[in-house]
Amino acid sequence: MLPRIPEWWELVLGMMRMGVILVPATMLLVSKDIEYRLEACGARAFIGTVDSASHFLKCRKVPPCLEFTILVEDYYNKTPLPESKFNWLSYRDLIASVPQNARWQSTEKFSADDACIIYFTSGTTGMPKMVQHSQTSYPFGHILTGKYWLKLSPGKIYWNISEQGWAKAAYSFLSTFVPSP
Repeated sequence: MLPRIPEWWELVLGMMRMGVILVPATMLLVSKDIEYRLEACGARAFIGTVDSASHFLKCRKVPPCLEFTILVEDYYNKTPLPESKFNWLSYRDLIASVPQNARWQSTEKFSADDACIIYFTSGTTGMPKMVQHSQTSYPFGHILTGKYWLKLSPGKIYWNISEQGWAKAAYSFLSTFVPSP
């Protein structure tokens, strides 16, 4: 649950490479929305800024599967996070702990059908529903979106200002390459 800050893209790319299933959430969520989504998707981690973490801390019930809480320092808000029962890891400290010469090494192989990203619907006709995408369905779908809906072609620039919790935000992240006709 991050705003439009560079760390969002770093985390998304890193987690996709690790095989972590992402569940981006809009910054508009309040504690009851966060609580519902955590329970529905079985989240093992909550990653947020002081703003989103403050809403998270107001959740009455956090599922037992939640193991990690990571705080991403946001240059928009310098307010400290209130005391809580959670052991907040600092994203800045985690990044600083990676050796300068570290290289990605993974033996993980993903299939095209492996889960990759879950978005929740807006909930306009009932409770929000999970929409799970595979390693290929979301990126492939947005190559088509870029080409046929946004009319992108090589060399064109698309400026997307959608909030990170909406599926459209990742369009510009995952469909930057549009094949030539």
